Amino acid sequence: MTEPTASPKKTKLTVISILMEALDGRRLPISDHRDHAELAVGYANLHRRLARAMLRAFAAMETYDERRETAGGGGSLNETLDLALDAIYRLEEINEFYEKDIAAYFPAVQQLPQFGDYLKALSTFNRQWGVLCNKPKHNHAYLVAVEGVYECGSWTAGYMMCTRDGDRIVVDKRLHKRLEMFSFGATLRQILDTVIAMDVLAANLVGMLTDEPDAEPLQTYIIPLPYEQVMQKLFDPEHRFAGMPGEFCPAAVVDGEPVAAIEPGTGKLSAQIYYDFYGDNLKVRLPYGKGEFASAMMLREGMVRKPLTEYLRLVVRDIAFDPMDRVPYPFNQLQAISE
Repeated sequence: MTEPTASPKKTKLTVISILMEALDGRRLPISDHRDHAELAVGYANLHRRLARAMLRAFAAMETYDERRETAGGGGSLNETLDLALDAIYRLEEINEFYEKDIAAYFPAVQQLPQFGDYLKALSTFNRQWGVLCNKPKHNHAYLVAVEGVYECGSWTAGYMMCTRDGDRIVVDKRLHKRLEMFSFGATLRQILDTVIAMDVLAANLVGMLTDEPDAEPLQTYIIPLPYEQVMQKLFDPEHRFAGMPGEFCPAAVVDGEPVAAIEPGTGKLSAQIYYDFYGDNLKVRLPYGKGEFASAMMLREGMVRKPLTEYLRLVVRDIAFDPMDRVPYPFNQLQAISE
């Protein structure tokens, strides 16, 4: 009788909170805000909310991919669009913690000569996320779903942010400075790298403060950031999603070994773009100068115009995009340890 073989355990990936490690044991006066949670509690809750939002976006993308392969059609990418944008909103909440709450809990950082540079660096890291949050909210820009297959067979899915230019819907250059299409995989990886980069910035800032002998040692309970499952998704070879042309996220480093870069597939990308609209006509200008298309409803003579009961969709198929030079990645390599 053969003994059942245990399935191999997945490696547990961990990224330690650099900020909590930098604060633990320090004799720094901390402001008491009666209407706030303790520093470590509020910090941990923000990161946990972001991690859950990222996992929901991953789940929607994986479900779409499975349906695409097994049923010949994945349905709609709109759920993934909404959940990816929700993760970006959660990221902006964390940015506010680093931008405002660090100074609220430790007012002395505002007197440091480096504080202005700290705020500028945070602003640089979060520029694209701020645009993605604010332009759809205030200027009614919206995300348009894109998916496609490379000549090598790799599949990618993502989005572009669009706005109105006269009577046409066009790629919004307030976000798309160089690349006009972003993949979900690269977006989620960049969210994680943004969080870690901000954490390192904040740790370096508080590290410049001078301990005060009369202050009680801080107990932050050095914690791993709650992105273990997110990293499993990002680095799982069975669920790899290619980037859009020109995208590149360098391989992360786990236990000193590089794993899981995000980059385009090889060859041309054959893509389709989904424009949802409400009204009787739509004109669109495709990314990278690939032409313009229009859609309109025509009423026969004598027909009565009726209310529209739902959005309409213009699908532009089989658009070929050539390979592009890589756009430089703004972050250092992600470092993780396994347990």
